[in-house]
Amino acid sequence: MITNIADLLRDLMVKETENLDAQTISHGPTIGDMYEGLARDLLDRAIPADLDVRVVDGFVEGVDGKLSPQMDAIIVTGVGKPLPYTDHFVWPIHDVIAVFEVKKTLYGEDLADAFVKMRAVKRMSEAYVESGIKVTPRPTFQAFAKMTGHYPKSIVGVDALPDEINYIFHTMLADQLSPLRVILGYHGYADELGLRKGLLSYLQDQGGLAAGFGPASMPNLIIARSNAILKMDGHPYTAPMHDGWWHVLVSNPENPLRILIELLWNKLGERFGDVFPSDDNLELERLAPFLDAQLSKEGDRVGWAYNYHPLSKEEMQNSSPPSWSPESASSVQIMVQLHIARRGPLDVRDSAFRKQVMSEGVDPDILIADMVERRMIAWIDDHTVRTIESGTLFAGFMPSGDGFVTADANLLSPWMNRELDKRKPK
Repeated sequence: MITNIADLLRDLMVKETENLDAQTISHGPTIGDMYEGLARDLLDRAIPADLDVRVVDGFVEGVDGKLSPQMDAIIVTGVGKPLPYTDHFVWPIHDVIAVFEVKKTLYGEDLADAFVKMRAVKRMSEAYVESGIKVTPRPTFQAFAKMTGHYPKSIVGVDALPDEINYIFHTMLADQLSPLRVILGYHGYADELGLRKGLLSYLQDQGGLAAGFGPASMPNLIIARSNAILKMDGHPYTAPMHDGWWHVLVSNPENPLRILIELLWNKLGERFGDVFPSDDNLELERLAPFLDAQLSKEGDRVGWAYNYHPLSKEEMQNSSPPSWSPESASSVQIMVQLHIARRGPLDVRDSAFRKQVMSEGVDPDILIADMVERRMIAWIDDHTVRTIESGTLFAGFMPSGDGFVTADANLLSPWMNRELDKRKPK
């Protein structure tokens, strides 16, 4: 569903951009107004009509009463204050769902301007959270478990973990509680490689990648033409850590509106508690690694070190989008998954569990370690594991005898149909 909506909006965006490009107006502010208006129209079409949500432009108001720089598009709920004799609004930070900085042409100077505005909204959100709001961190616990293999019982449990992953959790939680932050450029960097090089150059010009530009300060999405750079903060995009590195930024050359709708609907779902239709397209986004991050300590100073992936244009072009499939699983792994799903967390020292697994000729410690490594389950503490996904767990065997397990019912049905079709005689 998301892919279909994104394709329709992409076609509309291309058509209307061509129309705006053909206009002969040379007045800069008016030109900006046209492209910003198109962005607001596209965003309005991407929001389900039955929600108390609207798209405005104007300023975000912090808990101290100070205002952000003027934002080109703001997705909001609740009530804001109209600015007299204008179409602009002032909206309180606690009711801001997403902010957008729109550029007709996105290059280095435009990135710099957009980063300043995005960081201002991020700081407003941090001040709002620190003012004492009630926090429901479940989405971040789940995303953190997918990334690290740890699903602590509480934030206190997170603070007992090593700093290297403790900081990651709090960065991911900050993004859950902050408005979605997007930079949208209709023109500019011509391709995926150009956008990657442009952003890398901008970050390096700030005095080093770790100089005040930690993962928390990065926008959630940067779009230039059909190319995008996405932050993998777990809401909803995430990937397991590799050798202690967090895959923070990735790039994509396909329809960026598909990613934008995923981000926006996830944010709306977390805000309103509704279950939004997920995509049923088995072909996933092709996400090329761009920047990895790792906590860096020098004495009392704590910051972030970055690792850049210098992929060539050919390497990215030759990389195919992955296809979704449920997690492959042995009968013993399925047994353990279903046991935990039905009865709750499992103490891996439990004698009955160990005896049953060993009766199948499997070492229980190796079994659990492998399942955590594959993010089928996650550690609560040193001896207890639990499921990562919430909701119903689906498990079974194909005619070939291959086992599978997943919590994604939306994709399981088309996957099974595709697999069974492969086995039909031609």
